[in-house]
Amino acid sequence: LIVTASKREHQSFFDNPYNYDESIVQLLGFPRFDNLKTGREKNQILIMPTWRRFFINSTKEEIKNSNYIKHTNSLLNNKELINYSKNNGFDIIFKPHPNLYEFIDLVEANEYVKIDYDSSYQKLLKKSKLFITDYSSIVFDFAYMKKPLIYYQYENDGFHFDLSESYFDFESMGFGEVVNTEQKLVSLIENTIDNNCGMDKKFENRVDEFYEFNDTDNCKRVYEFILNMDNK
Repeated sequence: LIVTASKREHQSFFDNPYNYDESIVQLLGFPRFDNLKTGREKNQILIMPTWRRFFINSTKEEIKNSNYIKHTNSLLNNKELINYSKNNGFDIIFKPHPNLYEFIDLVEANEYVKIDYDSSYQKLLKKSKLFITDYSSIVFDFAYMKKPLIYYQYENDGFHFDLSESYFDFESMGFGEVVNTEQKLVSLIENTIDNNCGMDKKFENRVDEFYEFNDTDNCKRVYEFILNMDNK
C-alpha cells in the first residue's frame, strides 16, 4: 500500500513509469498530518533549506565556497532581518538538513539565530508562524496548516529542479511566493509579519485545491483501508 494526499500526487504514480498496480496507490491522506492540527504557535520564523545532491563528491572546501553556504550565511546574518525580528518579538530558527551536520562549522552562527539540532520537524512546524525554504518537501506539511511560507530560490545555485521529474511547479502550484534575492525575501518576511502572519487567500485556495483532505481523519482512513484489505 502506498498512501497519497492529493489527486495530483496520486496521478503522478501512473504518469511516471513506476509500474505500480492501481490498487497499490490509494488517496487516503498522510497519517502524520493528523498531529499538525494541534500545538501552540510562537513568534518564530523557521528557516529550513534542503540539501544539494551535487555535494556528494564535493570537498569541504568546495562546499564552503558554494553559493549554498554563502547564501545561507548571508541570510542568517542579515542585519535588517535580525533587527526587524528583534523589534517585533520574533525568534529565528535555523534547522539544518541532516547532511549539513557534518559541515555545520561552515555555518556562521550569531547570538540571535538559533541552530536547532534536536527538535522534531513536526514540533518546529507547529510552533512556527512563518516558514522559509527553497525546495524542501517538508513544505507540504507546513502548507497543510495554512500558514504562510516563502520559497527562497536564489539564482546561480547549481540546483536544477527538473520539472519533468516532478508533478509540482513552484510558480503555478506553490503555497507561497517564490523569490530569488535576499532583499526580496527579507521584505516579504517583514510584510508577512506586518500582516499578522496570515496566509494569502491565493495560497489558501491552492491548499484547498491541492489536498484531498484537510481534517484529522487520515489515520482513520488508512487504518480502515488496511482492515478492508485483510478482509478481502
